[in-house]
Amino acid sequence: MRRISPYSRLQSNLYPFQATIDISLLRVTRRKSKFISIKLEEVVLVTGCSPTIGTVITYPVIEPGENTFMVRALTNEGKWSQSLNLLISIKPRFHQTVPFRIAIGALVILVVVVIIYWVMRAKAARLLRMEFERQESNARIRKEIARDFHDETGNQLSLIITYSSLLRSRKDRPVSDITLQQIEESAQKLYYGTKDFIWSIDPVNDEVSNLFIHIRDLGEKLFETTSTTFRAINSVTESIQLPIGTSRQISLIFREAMNNAFKYASAKNVTFTVSVSETEVQCGIEDDGVGFDFNDLKKTSGLDNMRFRAARMKAQMDMDSFPGKGTTIILRYAR
Repeated sequence: MRRISPYSRLQSNLYPFQATIDISLLRVTRRKSKFISIKLEEVVLVTGCSPTIGTVITYPVIEPGENTFMVRALTNEGKWSQSLNLLISIKPRFHQTVPFRIAIGALVILVVVVIIYWVMRAKAARLLRMEFERQESNARIRKEIARDFHDETGNQLSLIITYSSLLRSRKDRPVSDITLQQIEESAQKLYYGTKDFIWSIDPVNDEVSNLFIHIRDLGEKLFETTSTTFRAINSVTESIQLPIGTSRQISLIFREAMNNAFKYASAKNVTFTVSVSETEVQCGIEDDGVGFDFNDLKKTSGLDNMRFRAARMKAQMDMDSFPGKGTTIILRYAR
């Protein structure tokens, strides 16, 4: 216990919210004290107190900094003495000091900067990887298109040359209608194959609506001289871009399907449709022709090519047919 005078400054090592301050007054004036009244100023959570009997009063929860206590004594005659001001300085805890808060702020900023840096770095690495994969995919697709075009063109040109040589060797014989028809078919395949190749390498035609128009035109051209009614229905109202090479694969699949319907179905109606959902693009063709039984169907290169092309573009192709019930082919490609 130390003796203090008015306006004394006391340095306390107490910390707020963990301790209390006990003020003990043995003697405030030279008169004998009996009752003591203590009032605390400038403390947020404590507004004051009533006179207290005794010499000790406790204030919990005092904010750090300087606090002024006004103390006065009640004399034996029942009169209050002049107030005594006690200045008590409360030291803040380490985590409440300015340097600590600055250090914590700097650490938080550093952590945020490091996190942002790694996130941006990971994003950049992912974009570079995606771009590299896209370039590899485009190069692979271009090679496949070039190989398909080379094989198809070379095959048809070989057939035309063979049939022409056969005609030239038969100078003294009448020209066979079958041979002329074969030359014509080979020339048509070569023409349409070249046309498809030129169409497929134009990036504009990777859009679903342009793909629909292309297949619709092929169907109308194929069935225009027959009794079969060809319809094309496009339910897509938004612009959807397909990956490079996908439109060519879809075009070849449905050209093969329309050729099969043209040659074998004897259908009155053939309908081609394109629709889209949130997860996939769906193309389909349906006819009301003679249909077929899968168990009786011999292995054909046309259907195998359709399945191969669907697998190449990672699409799902469903085929449903029954004798006398027509044929339906649905191709589903994930967006």
